[in-house]
Amino acid sequence: MKRLLRKSRDILRIYLETDKDWNETFYRWIARSFGFKINSEAFETLTASIPLKLIKKHANSVFQVEALLFGQAGFLDADFEDDYPNKLKQEYNFLAKKYALQRLNPVIWKFSKTHPPNFPTKRISQLAAFLCGEQSTFSKLLILDDFSEIKESLRAMPNEYWKNHYRFDKPSAKLLSGSQGMMKSDNLIINSISTILYAYGQKVENYALVERSIAVLEGVRAESNSIITNWKKIGFEILSAKKSQALIELKRENCEKKKCLSCLFGMELIKSN
Repeated sequence: MKRLLRKSRDILRIYLETDKDWNETFYRWIARSFGFKINSEAFETLTASIPLKLIKKHANSVFQVEALLFGQAGFLDADFEDDYPNKLKQEYNFLAKKYALQRLNPVIWKFSKTHPPNFPTKRISQLAAFLCGEQSTFSKLLILDDFSEIKESLRAMPNEYWKNHYRFDKPSAKLLSGSQGMMKSDNLIINSISTILYAYGQKVENYALVERSIAVLEGVRAESNSIITNWKKIGFEILSAKKSQALIELKRENCEKKKCLSCLFGMELIKSN
């Protein structure tokens, strides 16, 4: 609950910045998760530079949405050898002139210390594919009964180009999966879907949605990372994201910040010693 409340504050900040538009808030919030921790701020900046209503005007074409996102991100300023980025560049230049768009400085994007499947170029292509799907608006999210639908939309297939590229003009030695894996789509549900349902439920005092946000975490498997591995080593059984999120919060917000004296677990350990 503490973790959900903390993340809700970030969501409500975006909500106020978007003139209290929940669809726009969801668009920016889920984009942050596509960037994971290292590029989350850059993804939010990207989506703030190009409104959702403009993306939705072109949502019947993944190619055009890619052109808008890659162009705004500053990735189409180079001279390319490949045909595909050259076509994106041409399309973006036309759309940028039409809508008076101002591209971002590409220095905001981080590639170092990032695995190639998480390169911002790869993740932008996946975000574009998601935004072209039917499940990509907040209003649709609120009426979904089955979260397998949004899970599938989060794994939407981008352009074929990304099956053998992580970056423009740099083909991969092996065939890639263009779409996100199951673990990454689970991650997006944990960090975006459940949190925005919780924030919205609290804001409008719809406690059925608050309960539903927690049920989402109970229905998703636990993350696999070093923090969870270490909890398991000392005997914790962690099957759902509800428990893994709680333990990640405990480690990062209490243990790492040495808040033992204000932590029930820390006090018990001190007493037992």
